Amino acid sequence: MALTWQPTYTEAYLAYNGFYGTVFESGTTPVTGDFCKFHIVAAAKFAALTGNIGGDTLVGVTCSAGQDIYGRFTAFTLTSGSVQAFRTGSGI
Repeated sequence: MALTWQPTYTEAYLAYNGFYGTVFESGTTPVTGDFCKFHIVAAAKFAALTGNIGGDTLVGVTCSAGQDIYGRFTAFTLTSGSVQAFRTGSGI
């Protein structure tokens, strides 16, 4: 997976605060894009998650409402719950 966005401090600040836009998802449809943060709106489980998180996978783990998950993500699918996915400045 090629993750080429190397943000400056200002670009990262803008991305993490939604300046580049967000995607709200509460269904089980696969979503693709270039995301840097998930804000869990309602307790959520991921069925699939493509990104740069090392260690154990978050797939199948219940994430609590209000939790933020940071990283670089290019695709996700929910099993349940809802998330707000924050876009990076890549491609804008």
